[in-house]
Amino acid sequence: MPDWNKMSSTNTDSKIQVVKVDCTVEQTICGKYAVKGYPTIKAFGPNGVEEDYNSARDYDTMASF
Repeated sequence: MPDWNKMSSTNTDSKIQVVKVDCTVEQTICGKYAVKGYPTIKAFGPNGVEEDYNSARDYDTMASF
C-alpha cells in the first residue's frame, strides 16, 4: 500500500489517474470489472481497453508500467 499511495501522490500526468476502490462499498464497479481478490490492479488505456496488471507491486515497477 505505501508504494500505491506514492504512485497516487507523485503522479503529475493529467492523462493518468491512480485510484483506489473499496469493493466492500463499490460492489457494482468491482463486479463489472471482475475484481475477485485483494489487491487487484487494473489499467485502462485508450478507448477503455482494460488490462490486468500482474507485475511486481513496488513503486518503480508500477511507475514504469
